Amino acid sequence: FLVSRDDGFGARMIPLLSAIRLGNKIGFDVKCIWKETDDMPSWKQIFESEEIRSSKFDGLEFTENKEDIGGREIKRPNCDISFEAEVGLYLHRFQDDFERDNDGRLIHLDNPVGIYLLKGESLDEAIKELSELFISIPFNENIKSGFRRIDDAMIEKGVSREQSISVHIRRGDAVDFAKTDTIALFERIVPVHEYISRINDLDKMMDVKQIIVGSDDPEMVDRIGSETKGKIVTSIYNFIEKEEFSEIEFDIIDLYLLSKSCCVSSGFSAYSILAGIIGRFPVHRLDLNQDLERRLRGIE
Repeated sequence: FLVSRDDGFGARMIPLLSAIRLGNKIGFDVKCIWKETDDMPSWKQIFESEEIRSSKFDGLEFTENKEDIGGREIKRPNCDISFEAEVGLYLHRFQDDFERDNDGRLIHLDNPVGIYLLKGESLDEAIKELSELFISIPFNENIKSGFRRIDDAMIEKGVSREQSISVHIRRGDAVDFAKTDTIALFERIVPVHEYISRINDLDKMMDVKQIIVGSDDPEMVDRIGSETKGKIVTSIYNFIEKEEFSEIEFDIIDLYLLSKSCCVSSGFSAYSILAGIIGRFPVHRLDLNQDLERRLRGIE
Protein backbone atom coordinates (compact mmCIF):
# COMPACT_ATOMS: atom_id res chain seq x y z
CA PHE A 1 0.00 0.00 0.00
CA LEU A 2 1.09 3.58 -0.67
CA VAL A 3 -0.03 6.52 1.49
CA SER A 4 0.81 10.12 0.60
CA ARG A 5 -0.64 13.39 1.86
CA ASP A 6 0.89 16.81 2.43
CA ASP A 7 -1.79 18.31 4.69
CA GLY A 8 -2.77 18.07 8.37
CA PHE A 9 -2.14 15.26 10.80
CA GLY A 10 -5.71 13.94 10.83
CA ALA A 11 -5.84 13.78 7.04
CA ARG A 12 -2.56 11.86 6.99
CA MET A 13 -3.39 9.48 9.79
CA ILE A 14 -6.75 8.14 8.61
CA PRO A 15 -5.43 6.58 5.35
CA LEU A 16 -2.18 5.58 7.09
CA LEU A 17 -4.00 3.70 9.87
CA SER A 18 -6.20 2.01 7.25
CA ALA A 19 -3.14 0.94 5.26
CA ILE A 20 -1.37 -0.45 8.35
CA ARG A 21 -4.52 -2.31 9.43
CA LEU A 22 -5.03 -3.89 6.02
CA GLY A 23 -1.33 -4.61 5.60
CA ASN A 24 -1.29 -6.57 8.85
CA LYS A 25 -4.37 -8.55 7.81
CA ILE A 26 -3.26 -9.60 4.33
CA GLY A 27 0.52 -9.39 4.50
CA PHE A 28 1.05 -6.23 2.42
CA ASP A 29 3.81 -3.74 3.24
CA VAL A 30 3.00 -0.04 3.65
CA LYS A 31 5.04 2.79 2.14
CA CYS A 32 4.21 6.25 3.48
CA ILE A 33 5.49 9.34 1.70
CA TRP A 34 5.77 11.82 4.56
CA LYS A 35 7.00 15.20 3.35
CA GLU A 36 8.18 17.71 5.91
CA THR A 37 6.36 21.06 5.60
CA ASP A 38 6.08 24.28 7.57
CA ASP A 39 3.03 22.85 9.34
CA MET A 40 4.19 19.25 9.67
CA PRO A 41 7.60 18.11 10.98
CA SER A 42 9.40 15.00 9.79
CA TRP A 43 7.94 11.70 11.00
CA LYS A 44 11.03 11.14 13.20
CA GLN A 45 10.01 14.14 15.31
CA ILE A 46 6.60 12.55 16.01
CA PHE A 47 7.30 8.82 16.19
CA GLU A 48 10.08 6.87 17.90
CA SER A 49 11.97 5.77 14.80
CA GLU A 50 13.17 2.38 16.02
CA GLU A 51 9.93 1.30 17.73
CA ILE A 52 7.82 2.20 14.68
CA ARG A 53 9.57 -0.60 12.79
CA SER A 54 8.56 -3.33 15.21
CA SER A 55 5.51 -5.49 16.01
CA LYS A 56 2.36 -4.07 14.38
CA PHE A 57 4.41 -1.61 12.37
CA ASP A 58 7.17 -3.82 10.96
CA GLY A 59 5.70 -3.57 7.45
CA LEU A 60 5.68 0.25 7.54
CA GLU A 61 8.33 2.26 5.73
CA PHE A 62 8.50 6.06 5.74
CA THR A 63 10.09 7.98 2.90
CA GLU A 64 10.27 11.65 2.00
CA ASN A 65 10.83 11.10 -1.70
CA LYS A 66 8.42 9.56 -4.18
CA GLU A 67 11.36 8.38 -6.28
CA ASP A 68 12.29 5.98 -3.48
CA ILE A 69 9.39 3.71 -4.39
CA GLY A 70 11.36 2.63 -7.45
CA GLY A 71 9.11 3.74 -10.28
CA ARG A 72 6.54 1.05 -9.55
CA GLU A 73 3.08 1.29 -11.06
CA ILE A 74 0.67 3.03 -8.71
CA LYS A 75 -3.02 2.13 -8.84
CA ARG A 76 -6.08 3.36 -7.05
CA PRO A 77 -8.07 0.46 -5.59
CA ASN A 78 -11.30 -0.67 -7.19
CA CYS A 79 -13.85 -0.24 -4.40
CA ASP A 80 -17.56 -0.07 -3.77
CA ILE A 81 -17.97 3.37 -2.18
CA SER A 82 -20.74 4.29 0.23
CA PHE A 83 -21.34 7.39 2.34
CA GLU A 84 -22.18 7.40 6.06
CA ALA A 85 -24.15 10.64 6.13
CA GLU A 86 -24.18 11.33 9.87
CA VAL A 87 -20.40 11.39 10.15
CA GLY A 88 -19.48 12.33 6.60
CA LEU A 89 -17.37 9.18 6.41
CA TYR A 90 -16.79 7.29 3.17
CA LEU A 91 -16.51 3.51 3.19
CA HIS A 92 -14.32 1.98 0.50
CA ARG A 93 -15.02 -1.73 0.29
CA PHE A 94 -12.63 -3.82 -1.81
CA GLN A 95 -13.98 -6.15 -4.46
CA ASP A 96 -13.63 -9.94 -4.70
CA ASP A 97 -10.12 -11.21 -5.39
CA PHE A 98 -8.51 -7.91 -4.36
CA GLU A 99 -5.46 -9.64 -2.86
CA ARG A 100 -4.91 -11.93 -5.83
CA ASP A 101 -5.42 -9.24 -8.47
CA ASN A 102 -3.12 -6.72 -6.76
CA ASP A 103 -0.29 -8.95 -5.56
CA GLY A 104 2.95 -7.05 -6.18
CA ARG A 105 1.25 -3.80 -7.17
CA LEU A 106 1.41 -0.53 -5.26
CA ILE A 107 -2.12 0.43 -4.19
CA HIS A 108 -2.74 4.08 -3.32
CA LEU A 109 -4.92 4.75 -0.24
CA ASP A 110 -5.35 8.49 0.08
CA ASN A 111 -8.87 9.48 1.17
CA PRO A 112 -8.60 11.63 4.33
CA VAL A 113 -12.21 10.90 5.38
CA GLY A 114 -12.56 7.31 4.24
CA ILE A 115 -12.10 3.87 5.80
CA TYR A 116 -11.04 0.97 3.59
CA LEU A 117 -12.63 -2.43 4.23
CA LEU A 118 -12.05 -5.91 2.88
CA LYS A 119 -15.12 -7.62 1.53
CA GLY A 120 -17.28 -8.88 4.40
CA GLU A 121 -15.59 -6.82 7.14
CA SER A 122 -17.78 -4.88 9.59
CA LEU A 123 -17.24 -1.17 10.08
CA ASP A 124 -17.45 -1.44 13.88
CA GLU A 125 -14.70 -4.04 14.00
CA ALA A 126 -12.51 -2.03 11.62
CA ILE A 127 -12.91 1.11 13.77
CA LYS A 128 -11.98 -0.92 16.87
CA GLU A 129 -8.80 -2.11 15.12
CA LEU A 130 -7.95 1.41 13.92
CA SER A 131 -8.44 2.76 17.45
CA GLU A 132 -6.15 0.12 18.92
CA LEU A 133 -3.53 0.88 16.27
CA PHE A 134 -3.52 4.59 17.09
CA ILE A 135 -3.20 3.98 20.83
CA SER A 136 -0.29 1.59 20.24
CA ILE A 137 1.67 3.98 17.97
CA PRO A 138 5.06 4.73 19.56
CA PHE A 139 4.73 8.51 19.69
CA ASN A 140 7.66 10.49 21.02
CA GLU A 141 8.00 10.75 24.79
CA ASN A 142 6.66 14.30 24.94
CA ILE A 143 3.39 13.29 23.26
CA LYS A 144 3.05 10.19 25.47
CA SER A 145 3.68 12.39 28.52
CA GLY A 146 0.86 14.67 27.33
CA PHE A 147 -1.48 11.69 27.01
CA ARG A 148 -0.66 10.63 30.58
CA ARG A 149 -1.30 14.14 31.87
CA ILE A 150 -4.69 14.20 30.12
CA ASP A 151 -5.58 10.83 31.68
CA ASP A 152 -4.43 11.92 35.15
CA ALA A 153 -6.29 15.24 34.93
CA MET A 154 -9.49 13.52 33.80
CA ILE A 155 -9.35 11.30 36.90
CA GLU A 156 -8.43 14.18 39.18
CA LYS A 157 -11.27 16.36 37.88
CA GLY A 158 -13.75 13.49 38.07
CA VAL A 159 -14.55 13.68 34.35
CA SER A 160 -16.81 10.81 33.29
CA ARG A 161 -16.73 9.71 29.67
CA GLU A 162 -20.46 8.90 29.76
CA GLN A 163 -21.32 12.44 30.92
CA SER A 164 -18.86 14.29 28.69
CA ILE A 165 -19.18 15.50 25.12
CA SER A 166 -16.63 17.11 22.84
CA VAL A 167 -17.07 19.86 20.29
CA HIS A 168 -14.46 20.57 17.65
CA ILE A 169 -14.79 24.21 16.62
CA ARG A 170 -14.29 24.23 12.88
CA ARG A 171 -14.73 27.69 11.42
CA GLY A 172 -12.12 28.04 8.67
CA ASP A 173 -10.91 26.41 5.43
CA ALA A 174 -14.29 27.01 3.82
CA VAL A 175 -13.26 26.07 0.30
CA ASP A 176 -10.55 23.48 0.98
CA PHE A 177 -11.45 20.18 -0.56
CA ALA A 178 -10.19 16.64 -0.81
CA LYS A 179 -10.82 14.91 -4.12
CA THR A 180 -10.73 11.36 -5.43
CA ASP A 181 -11.61 10.20 -8.91
CA THR A 182 -15.32 10.28 -8.13
CA ILE A 183 -15.83 12.38 -4.99
CA ALA A 184 -15.32 16.03 -4.02
CA LEU A 185 -15.65 16.91 -0.34
CA PHE A 186 -16.01 20.52 0.81
CA GLU A 187 -15.18 21.66 4.32
CA ARG A 188 -17.76 24.16 5.51
CA ILE A 189 -17.91 26.83 8.16
CA VAL A 190 -20.19 26.25 11.16
CA PRO A 191 -21.26 29.28 13.24
CA VAL A 192 -20.66 28.92 16.98
CA HIS A 193 -24.37 29.16 17.83
CA GLU A 194 -24.91 25.85 16.00
CA TYR A 195 -22.44 24.12 18.31
CA ILE A 196 -24.34 25.53 21.27
CA SER A 197 -27.66 24.33 19.82
CA ARG A 198 -26.20 20.85 19.38
CA ILE A 199 -24.97 20.80 22.99
CA ASN A 200 -28.42 21.84 24.22
CA ASP A 201 -30.05 19.12 22.09
CA LEU A 202 -27.70 16.48 23.51
CA ASP A 203 -28.44 17.72 27.03
CA LYS A 204 -32.07 16.71 26.51
CA MET A 205 -31.02 13.13 25.69
CA MET A 206 -28.26 12.51 28.25
CA ASP A 207 -26.83 13.91 31.47
CA VAL A 208 -24.17 16.30 30.13
CA LYS A 209 -21.90 17.53 32.91
CA GLN A 210 -18.65 18.23 31.03
CA ILE A 211 -18.09 19.90 27.65
CA ILE A 212 -14.62 19.58 26.10
CA VAL A 213 -13.89 22.24 23.49
CA GLY A 214 -11.29 21.72 20.79
CA SER A 215 -10.35 25.08 19.32
CA ASP A 216 -7.34 27.25 18.53
CA ASP A 217 -9.20 30.10 20.27
CA PRO A 218 -9.19 29.87 24.11
CA GLU A 219 -12.09 32.37 24.21
CA MET A 220 -14.39 29.68 22.80
CA VAL A 221 -14.55 28.10 26.27
CA ASP A 222 -15.93 31.33 27.76
CA ARG A 223 -18.33 31.80 24.86
CA ILE A 224 -19.78 28.30 25.09
CA GLY A 225 -19.74 28.33 28.89
CA SER A 226 -21.79 31.53 29.01
CA GLU A 227 -24.57 29.93 26.92
CA THR A 228 -24.66 26.43 28.46
CA LYS A 229 -25.53 26.97 32.09
CA GLY A 230 -24.61 24.45 34.77
CA LYS A 231 -21.91 22.73 32.71
CA ILE A 232 -18.16 22.49 33.24
CA VAL A 233 -16.59 23.72 30.01
CA THR A 234 -12.90 23.07 29.45
CA SER A 235 -10.37 22.86 26.65
CA ILE A 236 -6.86 21.50 26.32
CA TYR A 237 -5.63 24.79 27.77
CA ASN A 238 -7.12 23.67 31.11
CA PHE A 239 -5.07 20.46 31.05
CA ILE A 240 -1.61 21.30 29.69
CA GLU A 241 0.55 24.34 28.93
CA LYS A 242 0.86 24.92 25.19
CA GLU A 243 4.39 26.31 25.50
CA GLU A 244 5.67 22.91 26.61
CA PHE A 245 4.90 21.29 23.25
CA SER A 246 5.52 21.85 19.58
CA GLU A 247 2.47 22.74 17.49
CA ILE A 248 2.01 19.22 16.13
CA GLU A 249 2.48 17.64 19.57
CA PHE A 250 -0.15 19.98 20.99
CA ASP A 251 -2.57 19.06 18.18
CA ILE A 252 -2.11 15.31 18.73
CA ILE A 253 -2.69 15.66 22.47
CA ASP A 254 -5.78 17.77 21.75
CA LEU A 255 -7.02 15.02 19.43
CA TYR A 256 -6.53 12.50 22.23
CA LEU A 257 -8.49 14.73 24.64
CA LEU A 258 -11.44 14.94 22.22
CA SER A 259 -11.48 11.14 22.02
CA LYS A 260 -12.06 10.79 25.79
CA SER A 261 -15.74 11.81 25.65
CA CYS A 262 -18.79 9.93 24.38
CA CYS A 263 -19.29 11.87 21.13
CA VAL A 264 -17.92 14.80 19.16
CA SER A 265 -19.88 17.43 17.25
CA SER A 266 -18.03 19.19 14.47
CA GLY A 267 -18.04 20.70 11.06
CA PHE A 268 -16.74 18.36 8.39
CA SER A 269 -13.14 17.59 9.33
CA ALA A 270 -10.70 14.69 9.10
CA TYR A 271 -9.45 15.75 12.55
CA SER A 272 -12.83 15.25 14.23
CA ILE A 273 -13.44 12.00 12.35
CA LEU A 274 -10.06 10.72 13.59
CA ALA A 275 -11.05 11.67 17.17
CA GLY A 276 -14.21 9.60 16.72
CA ILE A 277 -12.23 6.64 15.40
CA ILE A 278 -9.83 6.76 18.35
CA GLY A 279 -12.64 7.08 20.90
CA ARG A 280 -14.95 4.65 19.03
CA PHE A 281 -17.87 7.05 19.25
CA PRO A 282 -20.09 8.80 16.68
CA VAL A 283 -19.13 12.12 15.10
CA HIS A 284 -22.14 14.38 14.61
CA ARG A 285 -21.72 16.51 11.51
CA LEU A 286 -23.23 19.92 12.04
CA ASP A 287 -22.99 21.05 8.41
CA LEU A 288 -24.72 18.07 6.83
CA ASN A 289 -26.54 18.93 3.58
CA GLN A 290 -26.02 22.63 4.16
CA ASP A 291 -25.42 25.07 1.33
CA LEU A 292 -21.93 26.60 1.43
CA GLU A 293 -23.05 30.06 0.31
CA ARG A 294 -25.73 30.19 3.01
CA ARG A 295 -23.11 29.10 5.56
CA LEU A 296 -20.82 31.95 4.56
CA ARG A 297 -23.63 34.50 4.81
CA GLY A 298 -24.51 33.24 8.29
CA ILE A 299 -20.99 33.22 9.74
CA GLU A 300 -20.38 35.71 12.52
